[in-house]
Amino acid sequence: VEVFAAYVAYNDHEIGRVIQHFKDLGRYDNTLIIYQNGDNGTSAEGGPEGTFSEVAFFNGVAPSIDTQMKFYDAWGTEFAYNHMSAGWSWAFDTPFDWFKQNASRLGGINQNMVVTWPKGIKDKGGLRNQFMHVID
Repeated sequence: VEVFAAYVAYNDHEIGRVIQHFKDLGRYDNTLIIYQNGDNGTSAEGGPEGTFSEVAFFNGVAPSIDTQMKFYDAWGTEFAYNHMSAGWSWAFDTPFDWFKQNASRLGGINQNMVVTWPKGIKDKGGLRNQFMHVID
């Protein structure tokens, strides 16, 4: 989950740079910015304990915690293709359940999206529940 938290912090910083750029140009108020974090819900491919390598999961290999700890410093780097554990994946799909491997449940297909357009959206901070479709 530390790697995921770092990913979220990085995204927050970079989106902040985009917003600041439009503010610096004096064009922020009339600019529509849409941010969608990913293309599906979280993945259970990390198995019950998470995995350093998605390839191991797809080949039916479940390394022990001791084996995975040997790679601890490489998690979140270009040398890893890590996945969080299924339990954390389920938690991050809240309020829905299941994962992207089970599209019959909304946790597997829903993704958050943030929209800002100060001059165009009057309900600042409002939540919307309607569906939107994006093909990636």
